Amino acid sequence: PIKRTINVYGFYYYSIVVGLYYNLGVIYYILYNKFPPFELFIYSFIIITSYYLLSLYCLFKKYSLYRFLYIKYFHFFVLIFYLSLFSIFFYPIFIYSNFTKQVYILIYIFPSFIFFLFGLINERLLYPDRHEIKIKGMKKKIKLIHLSDLHIGAAYGKEDVEQIVKMILEEKSDLVVITGDIIDGNMLLEEYMLKPFSKLKIPIYYITGNHEYYGDYDQALHIIKNLDYIKYLKNEIITFDNCINIIGKEFDFNIDKAKKDIKELVPNNNLPNILLYHSPIFDLEDLPDLNINLYLCGHLHGGQMFPYDFIKHMLYYKRSKGLFSLNNNFYMYLVSGTGTYVPLLRTMASPNFGVITIN
Repeated sequence: PIKRTINVYGFYYYSIVVGLYYNLGVIYYILYNKFPPFELFIYSFIIITSYYLLSLYCLFKKYSLYRFLYIKYFHFFVLIFYLSLFSIFFYPIFIYSNFTKQVYILIYIFPSFIFFLFGLINERLLYPDRHEIKIKGMKKKIKLIHLSDLHIGAAYGKEDVEQIVKMILEEKSDLVVITGDIIDGNMLLEEYMLKPFSKLKIPIYYITGNHEYYGDYDQALHIIKNLDYIKYLKNEIITFDNCINIIGKEFDFNIDKAKKDIKELVPNNNLPNILLYHSPIFDLEDLPDLNINLYLCGHLHGGQMFPYDFIKHMLYYKRSKGLFSLNNNFYMYLVSGTGTYVPLLRTMASPNFGVITIN
């Protein structure tokens, strides 16, 4: 996990150094109409490297300050990102307008900070996304909670899980499903972070996501498997309350293999089927042939950070969040993510968890 954290830090480290130098250079060029001196790059390098080394020192020493530094490190990356984006986007205004240099600098800095502040606020606006659906063959009514992408570890801890559990208890549901990325892959999962889930006193079914494989997979799964209040489904089926099958498929980076395995897992016992898989590898139109009545997934975070995540997900997936229905008997629900991965801001969808009542 430490090696993985250093690698992640390293990617953003180079980005922030170059980004900070670029933005200082833009302001210098606009004000003085000449390219910035090399000293600006040295200043950028010293500032970010000092912060980087301090963060790593706190990580190795396991100081609690590391969590604060970790979060602010990625917040600064987002601010640099939007400053760079808007400086390019608004540059034609500077060329073809009569604005003064100082006004142009404000024109591109102001929306950057607005986006940044909005992302900070939006990332904390967790809400329950409630839906009621009908599935043929259901013998009774059940209410489930769908969590995904909690990313517990460096950024989110026990207090965040306690808040989620408090909100779940208010829904008075029958079961909880967690469709992957329960951990942040950069840090070891600590058992005490998951302890609040024990207060639910209802079945909790869990499958892996891609982030479980970025850190110490064996250690994380060892902790989860030994919890008596979370049931890890590794390519297996649970029949819940004698009325519906819950199919849990662990994450696989090989999409074709994952699809093949899921097709082989689907039972034929005349009960409705719920599929738990981390990412939306099937489309809504595929569900009738698969005999899947409800497909629960996450992974996309609702296009978390505009425009990067939004564009990336639109290229690879038809849908990024919400409930979709076909023939009023087949449903696909993509939760926007109950937590948030780095860079720890949301300028698109707010975090949520699904509350789905099945009649």
